[in-house]
Amino acid sequence: MKKPLVPAGQSRVSTRLPLNLFAVPFGLAGLASSWDAARQVTGGPVEVGFAFWLIALVVWLVIVGLFAWRAHRSTTGSIASDLRNPVTGPFAALAPLVGIMLAAHFGPLLPGAAIPAALAFLAVCAAIAAMLGAFWLRGEANP
Repeated sequence: MKKPLVPAGQSRVSTRLPLNLFAVPFGLAGLASSWDAARQVTGGPVEVGFAFWLIALVVWLVIVGLFAWRAHRSTTGSIASDLRNPVTGPFAALAPLVGIMLAAHFGPLLPGAAIPAALAFLAVCAAIAAMLGAFWLRGEANP
């Protein structure tokens, strides 16, 4: 008789995704923003910058979705414990920062949604900053 791969009562997912994965869409959004700035000077094609923004959006959505799914199914740690880590905790702020960048770029295409989305991402970013600051000031950051 074969042993079950996962013991009874445990989830298949035992590890969390690292918060530094949010650096990937942040870098892609930065590349797209740099292309847009350079295009104004050099007259490069608009389509390349738009493609970079679309790639950044898709990668950001995939990573946010995977992070949320894995965080929900994880048997170890929590989001609060991830934020307490003094090395990787600040990477959590990249998720809403990329959201702000995407909302600002795609704002002309979705004018009614851009400002509320940017404000919501700003509130999430402020909450992450407050949580990190509180952990650090109380000396609860675990290395």
